[in-house]
Amino acid sequence: MREITILSDGSTVFYDTNWDNWRVKYKNGSFETSYKDRTMFIEFNNIASYTSNITVYNDLLSIHNATQKVFNRAIIDMIKQIAQKYPNTIRNKVERFYTLFYYMMVSEENKAYSVTGKKIKMHGVYHLLINQHIPEDAANIAYGYKGRAKELLEECRQMGF
Repeated sequence: MREITILSDGSTVFYDTNWDNWRVKYKNGSFETSYKDRTMFIEFNNIASYTSNITVYNDLLSIHNATQKVFNRAIIDMIKQIAQKYPNTIRNKVERFYTLFYYMMVSEENKAYSVTGKKIKMHGVYHLLINQHIPEDAANIAYGYKGRAKELLEECRQMGF
């Protein structure tokens, strides 16, 4: 395990070094998992139901824009501040899933041979929250660009990131 973040509820997010150094894991007590994009997107929709799609999108975009190849604890602090804007009943959920999203984007930035990096995650978020695709479709839309990274990057540029 490396880059361990302890969330407000005591659960942790970390990179599993037993996999490929970039597998993002979440652990709460004896429960441990790696969330798939589809599950993340379901949770983003759930969070948006308490505020709005545009609020969640803008928060995730600010995390995306701050993300670089090197893990930065300041982004975790930023996420904790963002979570404070949300209703108390979902703050821990916001902190968890926004932190996971950040870890996943750093992971994408560090994947060998990746051309799209973190943009592939934000591309799905855009389709989920702005174009209002269902979570499964938003999570899988990038597969349609397999071998066409330049087209995906151009679409991301047109989307504003």
